[in-house]
Amino acid sequence: MKIAKKIFKWILYFLLIPITYIIVSLILSAITVDRKANNENFNKSIYLSTNGVHLYIVIPIKDVDSLVLSGIKHNGSENYLSSLGR
Repeated sequence: MKIAKKIFKWILYFLLIPITYIIVSLILSAITVDRKANNENFNKSIYLSTNGVHLYIVIPIKDVDSLVLSGIKHNGSENYLSSLGR
């Protein structure tokens, strides 16, 4: 009888993990976010370039904040900033 009790207890412990996960995911998926539409118009471009193996993110320098550019080595005549670098 003790062995059956221990086996039953371990089965419950084992099933407790997925059951807890399902309960938490159902509770958290019920939480909604109020999405307020703001009338701000963002005209910023991001380009993607690939050579078949690597994907590069290319951003026009005019769209990058000057504080971010201060920490990046770049030439003043360049128009785009790429994730590849030099």
